[in-house]
Amino acid sequence: MAGGAVHVRDPEVTSWSGFYRMVHDEFLPEKPYREMTLPVWTMRPFAKLSSGLSTLLNCCYPLFDPTDYLLDTIIYDIDFSSAKMCRLIEAVGEKVLHTPDGKF
Repeated sequence: MAGGAVHVRDPEVTSWSGFYRMVHDEFLPEKPYREMTLPVWTMRPFAKLSSGLSTLLNCCYPLFDPTDYLLDTIIYDIDFSSAKMCRLIEAVGEKVLHTPDGKF
């Protein structure tokens, strides 16, 4: 598979919060897990300020987080349809491989 792309998919939908919780449970189970949820509007001004100043000063990296891009990435989980992905892969002439039991 050298030089090729591999797309792994499963039916489980995972949010960013769920992802971080799984990582925490795997690597830091002895430590308490703390999570705070804020309304988007409370963080948007900071994101705009960070993105604006970083652009204005021509920075290679953001001055601070969150940026507009980071905030949007956190808000809008990157979910997609596996069925559409399979159709797209087949449309470009590639083979879609499934698990031996045929579930995926």
